[in-house]
Amino acid sequence: MTARSSTISTMTTLEDGDMHTLSSELPAMFDGMKLAAVATILYVIVRCLNLKSPTAPPEITYQDTPLSHYLLKSCPMLTKEYIPPLLWGKSGHLQTALYGKMGRVNTPTPCGVRKFYS
Repeated sequence: MTARSSTISTMTTLEDGDMHTLSSELPAMFDGMKLAAVATILYVIVRCLNLKSPTAPPEITYQDTPLSHYLLKSCPMLTKEYIPPLLWGKSGHLQTALYGKMGRVNTPTPCGVRKFYS
């Protein structure tokens, strides 16, 4: 029993000594983990919202007719590069989610009497 009690007392002193040396390293380790978590979340946001996707003028498929030439000449917006709003403009998924929440806020409620004909 004396051998076991000396082992236990040695372990507690080692654990106390290890805890003292690890306690100064723990905040730095947690700061690194927080930084890695924030970086991962930012990366996922940038990838999901397509914030890094390049903008380009639209590809227009048309027949070579005088009307199409007139339309392209009179509507320069058809050939210019569209730059969407930064945060939500490049992601169709986010636009759909925003409309699902915000688009129904001011929707009028129908009022009237329902009539059934038979």
